[in-house]
Amino acid sequence: PLNLVEDRPRWSDIAHLRWSDIANLRWNELPPAYRYSPLLDRYNEILVEAAISTDGSEPTDFVPVFHGLLGDSIRTEHDPEAGVVVHLQARDMAKRLQDDLITDPITYRNMYASQIIQALLDERFGPGVITLFVPDADDFFVEEVTFEYIDTWQAIQSFCEQSDKDVRYMLDEGTGQIRLTYWTPSTAMVPVWSIEAKDIWHEALDTSDASLRHRVVVRYIDADGNRQEVVAEDLSNRKPNEPIRTALIAEGNTSAIRDAAAATRFANAVLSALKTEPATDYLVVPFQPFMRIYDVIQVTNTGIRSDPELYAVEELRLNFTVDDWHTEIIASDSVKVRHEPWLEKEAKLGVSEPPRTRLLPPETVTAVRAIDGDGNIIIDVDWTPRSGVALYQVRWRAQGETEYQRHQTEATSFDITNLPGAPGALYPATDLYPATDLYPLTAVYEVGVFSVSAFGRSSSVNTVFVNV
Repeated sequence: PLNLVEDRPRWSDIAHLRWSDIANLRWNELPPAYRYSPLLDRYNEILVEAAISTDGSEPTDFVPVFHGLLGDSIRTEHDPEAGVVVHLQARDMAKRLQDDLITDPITYRNMYASQIIQALLDERFGPGVITLFVPDADDFFVEEVTFEYIDTWQAIQSFCEQSDKDVRYMLDEGTGQIRLTYWTPSTAMVPVWSIEAKDIWHEALDTSDASLRHRVVVRYIDADGNRQEVVAEDLSNRKPNEPIRTALIAEGNTSAIRDAAAATRFANAVLSALKTEPATDYLVVPFQPFMRIYDVIQVTNTGIRSDPELYAVEELRLNFTVDDWHTEIIASDSVKVRHEPWLEKEAKLGVSEPPRTRLLPPETVTAVRAIDGDGNIIIDVDWTPRSGVALYQVRWRAQGETEYQRHQTEATSFDITNLPGAPGALYPATDLYPATDLYPLTAVYEVGVFSVSAFGRSSSVNTVFVNV
């Protein structure tokens, strides 16, 4: 497993030269000239393609089934019968993102989740080095998010854990390449594959109601800093005398959600994954490289069930050796995008339940008009600290406006810049000094500060007004 690379000068190449001619060469550049570069080495890419034929002819339509990076495990052993055997363990291209730790805070504001992901990829790996493929319109708008002490892959997955989205490396059939894809999996149980008993080498069906939920409650902090909640419910599978089994997703796990529409989509996605009668089907079938994650299969096997049933693929394992080619499938009764992480986020007493102590806003807030060094009008905001507070949020707007501008900080002061002026002013620019011929209307600003706990709970808002 070694590549021979001749990229250094050999003695025969420099024997006729004087010392002054080769004095600029480093010692490790001098002969012996051959350097071995291991083919099976860490962070070398590995691409596996597969094809099948049904008539015994040599297949020609190859498709990528795995594209990743070596490094997790490369083990060589010698067996008297098998000879030298090399065992490889590789991850897909997400390994590069999982190995990249964000140590300094990176903040993004007022962007869609897919735009934030692409901006983060450009920030960490260079513009255009890793391109996010977004086949569908993105409806997950994020007002503000900060990443720190988290790997890039976890940062990207944080959006999926609060929405109906999914991000993974998967085959783009349009280009025939495995690409990092941000998409919304369909939850419609429309079969793509039909598997009959004659095609099944082994099947095991397991049922358990441990993950069944009839109701999902999602709590979040809205754009005005108030705690809100939405409820999604489906009682169609509830048995007589069975309690309404409820999943509560608390504010600490919905930090990117700021409006009812996003919270409702998230609640419906969680309910869709947890509401059905739980059943997991394990199948071993002939080798099939074209099957994809979340594909819906119809299984007919009277030895297990009386009628055909629909399942959605959760996991796939392609096995191919010299004499054994087969596919292992783990499928569920519905399309469960990420039901296990969502179950882990259920609020448990004493773990993720918000504290019952009252959270108070800063007792005193002052807002003063000032002029910065460039002659621009700013508002200097200061407030007194509160105990038990993770951060503060400042919001402001000119009287007559409906939308607030916002900023989060751990400090107890903040300068509001880029003021747009009063609505209706003739010259609402920020670089002009107020005067009767420039500002016929006085700009009055509403400035508020509230406290936010480590659990995502918000206090009421302490609001003051300032003339600019």
